[in-house]
Amino acid sequence: MEKNKYVEFRKWVPFWGLLLDSETEVQKFIDQNNKNGWSVVQFQYTRPNFSIGRIILILIVTFITLGFMSYWVGISIVFKKDVNLNDSNNTSTQADTKPETAVKNDEIEELNSLIRNYKGGFFGAKTNKDKIIEITTKLSNNKENAESLLQYYESNFDKDLISDLKSLSSNYSDIKSYVYPFIKLGIIAEEYPHDRIV
Repeated sequence: MEKNKYVEFRKWVPFWGLLLDSETEVQKFIDQNNKNGWSVVQFQYTRPNFSIGRIILILIVTFITLGFMSYWVGISIVFKKDVNLNDSNNTSTQADTKPETAVKNDEIEELNSLIRNYKGGFFGAKTNKDKIIEITTKLSNNKENAESLLQYYESNFDKDLISDLKSLSSNYSDIKSYVYPFIKLGIIAEEYPHDRIV
C-alpha cells in the first residue's frame, strides 16, 4: 500500500539570511526523508499563507532584531512511501472493520468543516491547508477509497469534493496540491481544470 504525507519546511534564519543556502537546506531535508523510505512526489516553494497571529509574530521579531532574524518561507513537498501490511491486518474481523469506517466518516465530516472554515476566511483558517491535504490524501490511498470518499461527500453535503477543493485557491500550484491524490489515481485529469476522467 502507498502512503503519502504533505510537509511544509520553513525556519528562522540569522544574519539577515545571508548564510542561508536554500538549495542545501532543501536537499538535506529531502535526504533525511529518503533515509526513512519517503520519496518526493511533488515539490514547490511555499507561498506565504499564514494566520494573522503568525504574520504579526514574524513582523515583531524582524522589527526587534532589525532583520537579523528573518523567516524563511521555505518549501512544500508531497512524499510517498510503500508500506507492507502484515497478513494479520488483512484477516481482521468484521468487528474490527466497523470502528475504522466510523473513524473514516468522522474524518470526512472534519474535512468538510475545514473546507467551510477556509472559505469563510475566519482568523487562522489559512492554517487549515495542511490538514485539508493530509485528510484528503489519507482517505484517498487507493482508487476504491477515493471514489467512496467522493460519493460520501456528495451524498451527505450535496457538493462535489473536487470542485470544493479547487475553489480554495486561485493559485494553480495550490489547486494541484489539493487535488493531487485524485490526479495520481487517474480520477481527474492532470492538467487544469482537472476534469473528471470518464
